[in-house]
Amino acid sequence: MKRIKRLAWISALLLVLSLTACGTIGSDGVPASAQHAEHEPITIMSGGREYSEFIEYVESIYPEINIEVIPYRGGNTTQYMYDQLLTGYMPDIYGTTQMFTCYDKYEENLIDLSKYGFTANYNEARIAQYELDGKVYLLPADYDVIGMVYNASLFEREGWKVPTSFAELQALAPVIQAAGYDLSDCAANLPEYGFQYMCNIGDTAFFRSLEGIRWQRDFLEGKATAVDGLAGTFDYIQKWVDLGMLQCESMDDTIRLHFREGNTAFFIGSMGFWNTADDGTGDVLKPLPYLSEDGTQNMFITATVRAYGLSKKLEAPGNEQKLADALKVMELLSTQEGMMRIMERYETATARVCSLKGWEMPASSPFYAYKDFIAEGHVAPLIYPGWEDLMVGVGNRFLDYLRGDCTAMDVMTTMDALQAESLVSGPHIYASIEEPLSAEDLARLTGMVFCESAGADLALISLNEWKAGVRADEENMYGIGGAMMPLEMTEMDIVCWLPTGWYGTIKTYPFTGARIRELLETGFDMNGDGNTYPYVLVAPEGFALSDDQVYTVCFAGITEEVAAESTMTDSGIVGLTAMEEYLEGVDALRPSNILWEP
Repeated sequence: MKRIKRLAWISALLLVLSLTACGTIGSDGVPASAQHAEHEPITIMSGGREYSEFIEYVESIYPEINIEVIPYRGGNTTQYMYDQLLTGYMPDIYGTTQMFTCYDKYEENLIDLSKYGFTANYNEARIAQYELDGKVYLLPADYDVIGMVYNASLFEREGWKVPTSFAELQALAPVIQAAGYDLSDCAANLPEYGFQYMCNIGDTAFFRSLEGIRWQRDFLEGKATAVDGLAGTFDYIQKWVDLGMLQCESMDDTIRLHFREGNTAFFIGSMGFWNTADDGTGDVLKPLPYLSEDGTQNMFITATVRAYGLSKKLEAPGNEQKLADALKVMELLSTQEGMMRIMERYETATARVCSLKGWEMPASSPFYAYKDFIAEGHVAPLIYPGWEDLMVGVGNRFLDYLRGDCTAMDVMTTMDALQAESLVSGPHIYASIEEPLSAEDLARLTGMVFCESAGADLALISLNEWKAGVRADEENMYGIGGAMMPLEMTEMDIVCWLPTGWYGTIKTYPFTGARIRELLETGFDMNGDGNTYPYVLVAPEGFALSDDQVYTVCFAGITEEVAAESTMTDSGIVGLTAMEEYLEGVDALRPSNILWEP
């Protein structure tokens, strides 16, 4: 067994995070577990959702029920949910964004909900998409409608007609540019973006046809090549590239800020706002479907925000009360009164569609003008299940193609090579997690690797935690987002918890020991509202902090105000690369063998 270096840590007021429990705080400031000590808590993972109002609704009807929210705010939420389903390490109420293709795991780890009356509250067509051999393990709560975005105010001021086909877009583009405006901004934050751009445009040309669906199945089974199916699709994608609609120059959020300046006609990529100003003023932004060449196959993309199920462990002897409570929670979640208390927590909720019967799209929705278009079926589901092993490699190669660094043929040959490798050996395994790793364990591992890679003395790694009333998008995604379950760890799994994500580099700052002590006491005030997140101080074993000495510190979570006190040095080392190189020399990970010796 290869040995992992020992890592010692010092921290004040640390929160112990685990995969199976995280106490919530009630509206009166009393821990929920103390309020309802007679009932074992029902757990649910945050994962980008804010459940405060729903919890209050449940407690108003069933005051004896205690709901605890497990925090997760990492860089790969869908993979994290996939790992939960694969391993069975999941909260009592399991939430997912996808219907994954590991079908045997549904029966193994989830309860069949088809026998419960609340299942009848859902739209039959949506339920049918989740049915497996007559059983229903997941109930689809809500889903996003995804398309392009255009600056409607700019179009109105300039008198431009909104295009309804790619041919009309081609004719309009030179008019926009001649008027002194940029044609399009295109986000490229994650490799998945590149993969989805390829698929979303492909949905208007090939993927949604019977031939395209058949090709996808055959390709994933190794019976067809990318060139067999996608040569014509890439001819169409190339027209988007040549027109300038898919320029991917930025790898961060600055591209969204540029679009919100109001001088660009279109935006492609994830964006959760419908005005150019944060306060809801400024130019009005509106959605537009992905355009087919002649306009007859225009498509919006639908992406499940959350589908919910119940852990099979609730049916184990001794869990009768927990199961009864969990069923009551699911029953309330399956009503409009309950679900709206989740959906209405978000600015983007008006862009969402509810899967319950009788729900009507509100007139305030930016998609209201398209409600009949959507109801008539001009939508395509987000392509994800089955492609998990290829998404990163293909997405990165597609972004290379958009930047002019490779050809369409290079993308297709990369697809073929990755799929052939996946069919033979599966994704590359970096290390096995033999026991669950808490967020603190992962902080110690991250701090050690980052310090050794960047030549730093110590690290301050912040931890995420769920805070009642704090918006989900204001959870701490700059530190360790959550815990990890036992599994064989691929790159997709590493990014589930690694603070730097796919592309972030390791940065260091000099600080005195006295200032480091202060930061440990105050924590990471990410939003400047006093809701701080705790730091773990990571240093070699035997380390003693001296107040007057200046140390080189790696941070995972630092405010602008604190950063301004020092001088940042960017090592240029990608955090993911450093972690992968380290894990290549590791057989197995467990809390007891994460060690950093001086």
